[in-house]
Amino acid sequence: MSFLREVWDVTGGRITCHVKKRVSSRDKLYVPAVTSIRSVVRPTFREAGSQIVEGLRSFSVTTHPIKLGIMLAYALPRHGMTPAAGILGPALTWGSATALIDHHGSLTYRQLGAATERLAAGLAAQGVGVGTRVGIMLDDDRFLLMALGAVSLCGGHAWLINPRMGSDELQECLHADEIEMVVYSPVAIQALAVFQGRRVPVNELEQLMAQVGTRVPKNAKKAKFVMLTGGTTSAPQAIPIRRRVTAPLPALALAGATGVRHGKPTLVCAPLFHGYGLSCAFLGMVAGSPVVMSSACRVEGLGVLDKATTTRRIDWGQAIYSVSCREKVHTIFGVPAQLRALAAYLEESDPEICDAELVKHLVSGSDRLDESTIYTLQRRWGPVVTNYYGTTESGTVTMIRGQALESHPSSLGRPVAASRIRILDDRGHVQPRGVQGRIDITSPLASIGRSFTTSDIGWVDEEGYLYLEGRADDKVKAGGEFINLAKVEQVLTSIDGVEWAQADMAVDPKYGYRVTAKVGTTQHIDEEDLRTAVRRHLGPPSVPTTITQVPT
Repeated sequence: MSFLREVWDVTGGRITCHVKKRVSSRDKLYVPAVTSIRSVVRPTFREAGSQIVEGLRSFSVTTHPIKLGIMLAYALPRHGMTPAAGILGPALTWGSATALIDHHGSLTYRQLGAATERLAAGLAAQGVGVGTRVGIMLDDDRFLLMALGAVSLCGGHAWLINPRMGSDELQECLHADEIEMVVYSPVAIQALAVFQGRRVPVNELEQLMAQVGTRVPKNAKKAKFVMLTGGTTSAPQAIPIRRRVTAPLPALALAGATGVRHGKPTLVCAPLFHGYGLSCAFLGMVAGSPVVMSSACRVEGLGVLDKATTTRRIDWGQAIYSVSCREKVHTIFGVPAQLRALAAYLEESDPEICDAELVKHLVSGSDRLDESTIYTLQRRWGPVVTNYYGTTESGTVTMIRGQALESHPSSLGRPVAASRIRILDDRGHVQPRGVQGRIDITSPLASIGRSFTTSDIGWVDEEGYLYLEGRADDKVKAGGEFINLAKVEQVLTSIDGVEWAQADMAVDPKYGYRVTAKVGTTQHIDEEDLRTAVRRHLGPPSVPTTITQVPT
């Protein structure tokens, strides 16, 4: 009777169903024994079928089906589902077509594939082989894709690391994962100061590619590809990418909704060290869509529009719009902060209609997109916005666009094919619809067991649409990056003259949130010294924009 009474409580007075669930040894979090069908949201057969068909149509109509088949027949048996296959397969298929455009210029698929093979040969000559652990800390340009593909060809284990990660978290990651070599860009030099392994700066990559007579390794099937989580509970954790039979289903759903088209440029603003940005880049590569990467459109908004400009801080919205005009972009992938900046630029400047009006799809991922931004973007370009939700550990889980987005503008959508969501309370009990709790996810793309519970707080309505309300921990997002306020306070109090520190978040129209801090000091301290310390230990996103000193 106590068991039935618990079911009655969980379902809000209506006993719909109860089942015993087996808990996999790989599942790290508790899975409740009681499940209410009414509270578990899955895509209907019609939804899943429509998403898969649309994804297949997107590839078959906008690419060449025969060439796509040749690509898969060539790449998968030789390289498996690895980054090497995502580069060398399109190199064989699309050949002289433009593969990517960055501030160095443009590069064809054949050139990108050849450069990747040469770099793999150079890395192999430097001792990179099967099982070698290589960290990749590069900016979003051609060298990141080359390095990732080259390490895969060598059979190494590649870790994608934020080049602007703070030194504290970076050292924890490098030590915990036993990284042997790091390929890095100049912005990572200071954080890597105490790293004892081999360091390869980006300017040495061209020298490695220039080596001749070295045999290209073909060990991609033995390679592993690892991404880092946002570090929601401690240091960012390594998440190996698993390959499941059903994994292509949510990928097809994303491909169909994003509208990536063969021969039409795709602008990837989301950082490539995140699963979102990297998957979008490879989606464009496979489809034959030129991938546009601009450092001016990155989360930090610091970079160059092209090779002729100097590095300076540029307004995100203006940068995204300028690049879209110049390259005649068809699809834009970004995080909410970037799309908010684009909407703000359109509102404030109201630029004249130009080739940027070719934009047919604007995709936002990883977080909620506010209604005003959706309204501004769709007023300019029509019903082009797609918003989806997922994590590094899960990939795409829910998605919303079109009429559904117009009727549920603050929602993150319903689950995509082969995925499922439910809401749990603190004890792991499934919550009825309309009640907030932690979001629990099941996805074939999940890397820590098929089912796990996030630290995101949300709820689902009667139609099964997911709404995000906040976090269950002390981390928040600003500009698409997670920030741990407790660590900000810890760094500030470690500085001589600071007795106590209190970090907080303030609403910001551009970034969503920004960090503020109040510190108790025994003497006046230069605020730039305080910011420098936070930047060095935790990275740029955690730096307080305002610091108030209180004499003690």
